[in-house]
Amino acid sequence: IDNSMRLAKIIEELKQFGHVETDTNQTIICVVGNMITEDDHILANVFASMHGIPIRMVSYGGSRYNISMLVSSELKEKALNQLNNGLFITS
Repeated sequence: IDNSMRLAKIIEELKQFGHVETDTNQTIICVVGNMITEDDHILANVFASMHGIPIRMVSYGGSRYNISMLVSSELKEKALNQLNNGLFITS
């Protein structure tokens, strides 16, 4: 949620269905490409590139075009640089 103005109301409404917790200062990073989930080497490279960065959540397979990861916002720049180096910079 980019705007937390209505977050309290959303949480209150969700509580009728169960326990609700929120995490703040999280960033979703998506690796997007044509048929990205078809190539197992890409997934291995993604996770190898993220070495040393705690990943809070992974969404893989919701679409065959992307892999999404949730990381702490304070680590997003480091994560993006590591992904860039691991996926696009070749020796």
